[in-house]
Amino acid sequence: MGGEPIYNTFAAGQEIAGHLVTGLLGRGGMGEVYEVYHEEIGDYFALKLLSEEMMEYEGAVTGFQREATVMAQLEHPHIAKVFAWGEADGRHWLRMELLGGLQFNDDGPVISTLEQFIEFRGGRLPQEEVRECMRQFLEGIHYAHGKGVIHRDLKPANILLYKDGMKIVDFGIV
Repeated sequence: MGGEPIYNTFAAGQEIAGHLVTGLLGRGGMGEVYEVYHEEIGDYFALKLLSEEMMEYEGAVTGFQREATVMAQLEHPHIAKVFAWGEADGRHWLRMELLGGLQFNDDGPVISTLEQFIEFRGGRLPQEEVRECMRQFLEGIHYAHGKGVIHRDLKPANILLYKDGMKIVDFGIV
């Protein structure tokens, strides 16, 4: 073990646990996140997969399942909703709401995280935008703390943007 995580990248059109892959959204230390379509439900979601390498680490699967269980219990407009989780073909997954990000000009990039938004704005945000970001962030964290949940990995990359604001994700080390 060690080095870069091993990913089993799924291509558009492949199926994961009854979900049709439409694209890769991102990779992180724990695995990959895909945009998927669930035909039975008739909607698009984000599907987070624990990497095969991470499954070799003691406690990783338990932690992943704990993240899914905890996030599924949190119902707040500034926390991403987890709907289901499970295992298929030896891969552990969780299905959550898909947040589309924001596009600020027609030919510009889609900005998905607060980290990307800050970078897009040249590393600085106007005070009014900082105030609104902090309001939404603190409302979500206050709610989680009231439920006895501590995130433990809060950073701009774990705050997703969408048309109605922002949502906290990745309670992986809760």
